[in-house]
Amino acid sequence: MFIVSLSANSLLLYVIVSQRSLHSPMCIFIGGMAFVDLSLPLLFVPHMLLSFLFNWRGISLTGCLVQMHFIHFVGSFQSTLLVWMALDRYFAICTPLYYHKHMAMPRFLKFIIPLVVRNVVMITLFVSLAGNLSFCAENVIKHCFCEHMALVELACGSTAINNLAGLLSIFIVIVFDVVFVSGSYV
Repeated sequence: MFIVSLSANSLLLYVIVSQRSLHSPMCIFIGGMAFVDLSLPLLFVPHMLLSFLFNWRGISLTGCLVQMHFIHFVGSFQSTLLVWMALDRYFAICTPLYYHKHMAMPRFLKFIIPLVVRNVVMITLFVSLAGNLSFCAENVIKHCFCEHMALVELACGSTAINNLAGLLSIFIVIVFDVVFVSGSYV
C-alpha cells in the first residue's frame, strides 16, 4: 500500500507539473493535496517498517519531536488546502467575472500566507511545549508514529498547558477550516 500510495501520488504530481493545461488554480491545489498525501507516509512509514522488520523500536525524544512536527505540519495542510479549494470555488461561482483577478498570485497570497503562518505557529507551539516536558517511568508510545497526546501522556507532572495547546490548535486549525469551508459552500 505504501508503494501504491507513493506511485499514484507521484504520477498525479508528474501529470499536473508536466501538462501546461493543468496549471489552473484548482489543479495546483489538487497537486498540493497529492503532495501532502505523498509526504505523510514518507514521514512515518519508514520508521514503522524498520520497527516491524528488524524489531527496531527506539526513537529519541528529539527524533520524536521532529517527526511529530512534520507529521502535524503536513497534516494541517490537508484542511488548509480544502480551505483554499473552497475559496477558489467561492470566487469561481460568486464572482466569475473577477475570478482571475482574485486568483492572481499577488492577491491570492493574501489568503495563503495567513493560513501558512497559523499552521507554523500552532504546530511549533505545541511541539515546543511537548519538548519541555519531563519524562519518567515508562517511555513507550503505543503508536506507529510520534503523536502529540501520546507523548504528553508519558510525561510526569502537570500537562494542563499541553492539553490546552493541543485543544486550541485543533480548534484554530480544524474547526476554523471546517466552518470556513462549510460557510463558503453554503
